[in-house]
Amino acid sequence: MDDFTKIPANKLVAIIEAQDKIVREYNEACINAGRGHEKMSEIRESAAKGHDTLAMAYVREMDREASLLAEKARRLRYHGSLKPIKAA
Repeated sequence: MDDFTKIPANKLVAIIEAQDKIVREYNEACINAGRGHEKMSEIRESAAKGHDTLAMAYVREMDREASLLAEKARRLRYHGSLKPIKAA
């Protein structure tokens, strides 16, 4: 997993925006593949089995986006801005 803790605020925002676009593209790919009805739990299950490349890529990108958003939330909770948290 990537370490986003030291990324500057403006770069974090740019990465989050780019990652959101990637996740949306995978979502669209699932819909276009006739899989728009699948629940997220079903997609994750397919990915875990290791034979569904679309599900594996989609889950990987969603997890990366979740990590980015968690880092954003952590920074906002800590000092109310997106600047990196300095180590003590």
